Amino acid sequence: MASLGKAAGPSALPRAAAAKENNDDEGLVTAVSATPDVHASAVPAPQRRRHRSGFWAAAFAFLIVMAVATLPSPLYGLYRTRDHLSALTITVVFAIFACSTIAVLQRDSFIAARIGRRGTMLGAVATMMVAVGVLAAWKDLPGLLIGRLVTGVSVGLAAGTAITYLIELRLRADPKASPVRARTIGTSVTVGALGVGPLIAGCLAQWVRQPLTVPYLVFIALGAIALIGLWAARCRPRACSHSERFPCSRVWCCSLFPCAFPHQTWRCS
Repeated sequence: MASLGKAAGPSALPRAAAAKENNDDEGLVTAVSATPDVHASAVPAPQRRRHRSGFWAAAFAFLIVMAVATLPSPLYGLYRTRDHLSALTITVVFAIFACSTIAVLQRDSFIAARIGRRGTMLGAVATMMVAVGVLAAWKDLPGLLIGRLVTGVSVGLAAGTAITYLIELRLRADPKASPVRARTIGTSVTVGALGVGPLIAGCLAQWVRQPLTVPYLVFIALGAIALIGLWAARCRPRACSHSERFPCSRVWCCSLFPCAFPHQTWRCS
């Protein structure tokens, strides 16, 4: 028996190694393919409806944030006439907005990894409301510069996350759906919002008595609606990946200062 075991030993080792590799490969395939191959029947109907409504809430929030990017465009003439601003000053206002947007886009993936895509969108809307609040309350040049700086932060948060978040919500609502429609809607919102902002501001500036205040107050109200829509998709404490973790109770502060808060395993469901 000992000699038989010795004879079988050398040939058994390659077979055992091959079997282990096959098992490892099968496990890898199972782990990779298990995530996308989710049957629609496995997702409860109430959860699918919540993800579907969350999709449109996220699209609306994205629209509002991106509209604020160009909201003051028809109002710059009023600023220039009232405060005797030069063309160079208006150019600096545009440049500050662009620089802050680009700076946040460089860190957007890190922020989303800390607080999740939904948390990033909540932070974007909240930051947008702060920006238009500053613009409404502080109409001098420093207020305009600070308001546009904060606006760039909100646009950077939303622009780097929203379309991916829309695709995620679309696939959660219907795992068999194509992400193309969600991506098309996100792109359309991006382009359309750049015209919606000046359209609303221009119409209000033409007909209201306080053209440098009312447009911003309107977007504060719209931002509050967007926050309610995003928050309606409740968070549940369950296992999740690192990229979906965010502390729900501190999401707005954490979107701006992610290093100040520890990880919590919460995920938008």
